[in-house]
Amino acid sequence: MPYYRNMVWKCLIDTIFEIKPKSIKIKRDTLLKFDDLIIEKIILLCLKFFSDKKYKARSSKIKLFISEMKKSSFKIFNLTGVSIKKNDDLLTFFQK
Repeated sequence: MPYYRNMVWKCLIDTIFEIKPKSIKIKRDTLLKFDDLIIEKIILLCLKFFSDKKYKARSSKIKLFISEMKKSSFKIFNLTGVSIKKNDDLLTFFQK
């Protein structure tokens, strides 16, 4: 189990472009190279950055976001109060 966590954290670190107190920017192309399960875990870690609550986004909603993110027409998506916006090759996670 610790190897799995280390792998997920390494993948997250590889995809991060910039972190600010109110936003996280992730390299979209690098993120899409991973398996959907790893992408889901990375998204959950990003959501956890904005909320210290135990509330997690539903897996079905995250899978819907992943399928939308893979489309070229994707612009913005909302997961549990955190907006995710596509800017060029980056995904920006921010809370309003």
